[in-house]
Amino acid sequence: MAGVQTCNYTTKAIVSDGIDKGELRKVCTEPTCRVHHPKKQTPKADENFKAEQEKRRREEALANATGIRVQQSIVTAVPVRLMKRDLLFVSEQLLPLLDEKRLEMVARNRSIKAKEGESVAKLLNAFIRKANEGTIGKLIVEAIVLL
Repeated sequence: MAGVQTCNYTTKAIVSDGIDKGELRKVCTEPTCRVHHPKKQTPKADENFKAEQEKRRREEALANATGIRVQQSIVTAVPVRLMKRDLLFVSEQLLPLLDEKRLEMVARNRSIKAKEGESVAKLLNAFIRKANEGTIGKLIVEAIVLL
């Protein structure tokens, strides 16, 4: 039995399973034995990985908290009744999200027809700049439904 290490906790035991079932063997019965159960050393790379994960988690939490505060500030700044400039801002952000087919549908519902070489998007932007708040509001709702 060359190469088998012994310790103060070694005792004889009968193998209860496997090929050696029923044979007598020496086993260590102490889970804290330094010979048979040395403490596992965590590699330096593992510690660096955990530190990097923790740093990333803190940065994400800070970014989320900052984003929530910014969003709350923006929502607080929105007036009770949206004015034309507010509605123009929303429609100018919303219309580019529509594809060409849906932009044409919105334009057609307002009797806007693009001639050869004209951009439907530009015609709609010109239309909403001249429109009243109610018309712009309806256009925004229609665009949201189409999205």
